[in-house]
Amino acid sequence: MAYPFRVQMMGVYTVHPADGRHLGWSVLRENRQFAVAEMVRAGLNTAVMSYWGEAPGSLAPPPYPGSDRWRAYAPMQTSTQSHDQLFAEAVTQPLLIMPAIESSNKTATSPAFIFPDEFPPTDPANCSLTHQIKDLIRRYLQAPQDERWSDRWLQLYDQDGVPRRAVYIIDVKSTSESLRPGVFGNTNEQHAAFANGFCAIANAIFDATQVHIGFVLDAAIRPVIFGRPAFVNDYYPTSSYPDCNADAGDALRLQKSVLAIQAYAPEGTLSPERLEWERVDLKRRYLANWAATGIPVFMDLTIGYDGYLVFPPGPHTQSGIWGNNASWQIELLKIQPDAFPGVAFTTWNGYTEGYAVVPNSVVGLDDMVGAGPRMDIVVGATPARLANQDASRRRGDRIVAPAK
Repeated sequence: MAYPFRVQMMGVYTVHPADGRHLGWSVLRENRQFAVAEMVRAGLNTAVMSYWGEAPGSLAPPPYPGSDRWRAYAPMQTSTQSHDQLFAEAVTQPLLIMPAIESSNKTATSPAFIFPDEFPPTDPANCSLTHQIKDLIRRYLQAPQDERWSDRWLQLYDQDGVPRRAVYIIDVKSTSESLRPGVFGNTNEQHAAFANGFCAIANAIFDATQVHIGFVLDAAIRPVIFGRPAFVNDYYPTSSYPDCNADAGDALRLQKSVLAIQAYAPEGTLSPERLEWERVDLKRRYLANWAATGIPVFMDLTIGYDGYLVFPPGPHTQSGIWGNNASWQIELLKIQPDAFPGVAFTTWNGYTEGYAVVPNSVVGLDDMVGAGPRMDIVVGATPARLANQDASRRRGDRIVAPAK
């Protein structure tokens, strides 16, 4: 989820919100009230909060200005001030928040954070991911501006029934040399080494803060570019299409800190020449294979994709546009999103890449939600059994919230 618009980006929007108040988050509090009310109206119970680095004073004493990676790399203003504004509004309406830690290169004043390059960590207590999560804990649990903010950070129960503050990690894979696949793929030991990194970080954070952290993972699928698997020296928890095997599933299932799988538009891992039905088929296989592991899976309900202006194709190259039409919606609904313990919209306001769910110039939220059975557990992000609420049932050895 992104926040107020950046004027310089509007020239590369491929969809525009039908109501201009969606573009004025920080301008007026009334706009923030409207935006959050629209999420609640749609049945969402959680918003993913796009996070690009620490707040002022977190890396060094004042006058450190805080991370500015969002200025260089985020499509909208996702400053730490916008985070605080979201928490301030969420306490007035029935909406929870799950931080999503984003990767990007460095700027002149802020260090880079690239999850695949730093995971699994060699020093869990002092790695960049741990530092950023501790920043969030300080701002919203230990020393919040409003004591009610701590109730708004989404908690999910782990397999032992322990409530954990949920953190969403996008593009979960690794470039570590130690995890480089062999001729026959990765070994069980490599999968375990990768998976163990999550509990190592969660344990280090608990030791330092006494806060239980858990992870919702975008378990990356190896891309297929012009018919061939790509990045063959990197570690991916999901094998490439058409197999889409949850290779790391057994190892991740053993990690108490791994709360759920939530892909971020995995169909985008196919190169532009692939047809729309293949993208639906990939999503269907991905979801089925991860669900078979026993780890709760939240279906990502992507409205479509059109980023041809912000990422223009090269000469004589297809643009890679899909969805944003009735047939795409129908095919996704055939996967039965209401059968999953959670559903995530990717994304709420992705105007530059044509996958905004808010009512817009192409297609709107009402088209998607109204096209099938009502989904109570629908999130601008995600829940399993919400520790913040009391409505649950047991599914295998994991506690998840019912979808009705």
